[in-house]
Amino acid sequence: MSDYDTSGSQGGATGQTTGGSIERTLAGQADLDLSDVLREAWEKSAGVRSIVLISGVVMVLIAMFVSGIFGLMFGYADQTFVESLILQCLNSAATYPLVAGIFMVCLAHSVGRSVDLNMAFGFYSLFVPLAIIGIIQSALTAIGMLLLVLPGLYLALALSLAIPLKVERDLPIGDCLMMSLKLVNAKFVNVLLIALMGVVAMALGFITLIGWIWTVPWTAMMFAITYRQLAGVRGEGSVAG
Repeated sequence: MSDYDTSGSQGGATGQTTGGSIERTLAGQADLDLSDVLREAWEKSAGVRSIVLISGVVMVLIAMFVSGIFGLMFGYADQTFVESLILQCLNSAATYPLVAGIFMVCLAHSVGRSVDLNMAFGFYSLFVPLAIIGIIQSALTAIGMLLLVLPGLYLALALSLAIPLKVERDLPIGDCLMMSLKLVNAKFVNVLLIALMGVVAMALGFITLIGWIWTVPWTAMMFAITYRQLAGVRGEGSVAG
């Protein structure tokens, strides 16, 4: 299938969705082709480029601020594993509402809905549940990295849809984590290949110094389209902050 159908609807227990659906993915019927994702993400990234870049800069500044305060309190050098884990969790808690906003901007644009910068900053009302999810993700990934690295890399990928599931579906925290595992595992190889392409794109963008202006929005859109094809996008109200 050369082009995704983003205009039709899929019915199911979670209501009508645009793109894919959770039911179809768990039944092994998800349509997630690497070349289609890359092509569509590139074509649509131009429409969200300024929003993603501005939001991304703010997110980096927030992370730098949190790291700076933490460093002043506990020192910048020779941090213990526990201190590094705490810092990672704090950064996740502070930045995940903005990560969620960037994701929702890309997701909405991927199905032809209007987006603006305010949408990217519209999810701090979900600060507490997003912080909890972010802390759990960070903690599990860090522990997994400590256990021969590969478990940590797997968990980072397998839990990557938990935040989107919270902001787009408002599922309970535990359900977000478990459903992310199920959806990613259902198309693990495809999701892994898309993630690797995103990493390569980001690396090339920063190596070329200015290429990140194009590769960061492209990668963000890859992620949103991956979610859309695995879980679908609900009605218009589901993408409002």
